[in-house]
Amino acid sequence: QRWKLFSVWKSAMRNQRVQKCSRTLNAHLFALDPTLCDSLLRCRTQCFKISTWNLLEVNPMTVYNWEDFEETQRQKRKQITSDLQEVWVKIKDELHQSCTVSLQDFLKKNGFGQRAAGEDAKSEDGEREGRDEDGGGMSYTERATTRTQCRKLTKFIRMVQYLFNDAVAQMVRTTTTKFLEVLEAFGEDVEAQ
Repeated sequence: QRWKLFSVWKSAMRNQRVQKCSRTLNAHLFALDPTLCDSLLRCRTQCFKISTWNLLEVNPMTVYNWEDFEETQRQKRKQITSDLQEVWVKIKDELHQSCTVSLQDFLKKNGFGQRAAGEDAKSEDGEREGRDEDGGGMSYTERATTRTQCRKLTKFIRMVQYLFNDAVAQMVRTTTTKFLEVLEAFGEDVEAQ
């Protein structure tokens, strides 16, 4: 009989663990957040585009002198730098928009967004009960919940920065590999002749 109680207890504990993990994943995974999911995919698309770029412009059929090669690479570097800046601005705009929408949705879902218009009228009458003078009309609870959501959004921004940095590193790695292949092919051609 004890083994039956133990097996029931064990399965109940397992179910509780699975439910807790499910709630945690739903709360913290950005891919499951409806407002951040689309933004994450758009940022990832931009980062994938970066990772396919080539840093060096080398034509294996062309013989370069040092000055021409250096000038060609300088122009390519300027182009890549401006393209990276452009992509980063797009990513920043996307992050700003999605984080703003996410914070507004979070406040509305928790009931803080609806009272703002009604409390402006109360503040004209001088009724600011439970409000902090420097808090901009937000109660302590509103500020605490806003800080919680802002921490989540900060993690989201940091993750997108990691994606961007990883894309740049992958671009450098891919460029280096391609350049090494060109040099090895050139070495094989020289040996064959």
